[in-house]
Amino acid sequence: MASTESLAVDVACFAVEFAAVGLSLNYVLRQKISAIDDAKGLLVFAHAFILLIFILEFGKAFYPPATPLLDSFTILTVSLIIWIGVVLSALAYIVYFRPPEKRFSDRLVGLLTKRLFPFGLAMLLFIAYLVAFDAYLVFDRPFQLITARDWLGALDTIPRFNAAFVAMALIAFGVFLAFPSVQYVLSIHKVPDRSSRRAVAVFVAGWDLIAFDGLMQFGFLPSAGVDFLEPGQLIAGLLLLATGLAARRNTMLEQLLAPLEALNLRGAPSDINTEADRPAGVTVFKGSMLLEADPSTNYEKGVRDFAQEMVSGGRTVFAFTSRASPVYLLLKAIPGIRFFVLSESSYPKATGSALEVMVPRNDMAVLLNVMDEAVARNKGQPVAIVFDNISSFILDDGFQECYKFLRQVNEILSHGDVMSIFIVLSKAHDAKTMNIFKNLYSGHLAFDSQGLHVVK
Repeated sequence: MASTESLAVDVACFAVEFAAVGLSLNYVLRQKISAIDDAKGLLVFAHAFILLIFILEFGKAFYPPATPLLDSFTILTVSLIIWIGVVLSALAYIVYFRPPEKRFSDRLVGLLTKRLFPFGLAMLLFIAYLVAFDAYLVFDRPFQLITARDWLGALDTIPRFNAAFVAMALIAFGVFLAFPSVQYVLSIHKVPDRSSRRAVAVFVAGWDLIAFDGLMQFGFLPSAGVDFLEPGQLIAGLLLLATGLAARRNTMLEQLLAPLEALNLRGAPSDINTEADRPAGVTVFKGSMLLEADPSTNYEKGVRDFAQEMVSGGRTVFAFTSRASPVYLLLKAIPGIRFFVLSESSYPKATGSALEVMVPRNDMAVLLNVMDEAVARNKGQPVAIVFDNISSFILDDGFQECYKFLRQVNEILSHGDVMSIFIVLSKAHDAKTMNIFKNLYSGHLAFDSQGLHVVK
């Protein structure tokens, strides 16, 4: 068992590691994602595995030396590291291909058919290698326990693996860098926002360094008689903290997954009736409306049809959205729409396009001023507003602030000839929250697998 001084250091390190996992996991859980929920689930698993590794390392301070518990500690800890590799490899496949299928079973069929060669097969072979690697660890126990001095100078019992296991670990790490990590890197350039690309790069580099840290802790350093387990776990915790801070933007996963998904939607037939399908002068849109969208559907096409109808009716259309959103990518194809692009800028800023202005997504006072100016400048002229989306603002700024903001927005829009839709994701909030927001609007639309429905 550890000395009192060593135990105090262990407690302090574990507190840092636990806080790092908690913070990073919190940001992952807050990620707004409208498709492929598996991506978030895989990251949750990775965080759960690394938290278990930290708990096992902390518990090791209480194990008596030379006990079978230390064998179990070694096998469980290294197995969890291997399975983090499995999870991150599967996630790399998702972010590289952005499979358009909604259901997991359909995505699995797509993997085994149209995406099998060469990348699907390569991923399956690598995961099979990792599973075999783990089986070798569990059944052969290719290590022995040795005594070495830890970073505080105290004697500690650590595992030392044989050369074959270390070689297999090095191969696994090399393949991970050459294959899943490269898939992440290739996906980064598809993210349109520079700050988001930087965040994803930090995220990917952080997990690569965590893998290298694990290789050094359990592979090479014990072979040299060096006990690096405790500082290695602390370094892993700090790296995880960096990846968590990189994911603090609630749309990071959405931006990493959205581009190809939205491009697949471009030009697809609409699920709802367009203006041409209805009698002249008849429209489902009126005043200020809440669009309750099922995120598992292609609700973006309903937004596109609203914008097309507004443009055809002679209205000036303003869209508040982010460049990573599928809504943005579809509306860009409609000539004349003016965009207020939600970004990390601290003030409204012109872009290279005359129809786009960058606005700060986290400064509601500035957004209100922008909205007011857009309506005031077109006073007496018909205007349409697309606001994408309320759910993101609730997650970022909280219910109370978002509710207050939307009340003020509605007050601004009531002073002109304005038709608007405000998008909220139906599965992101409880019934009470949804009812409160519905009461803010004169109309209520819903978009589900059957298309657009007028609720109110």
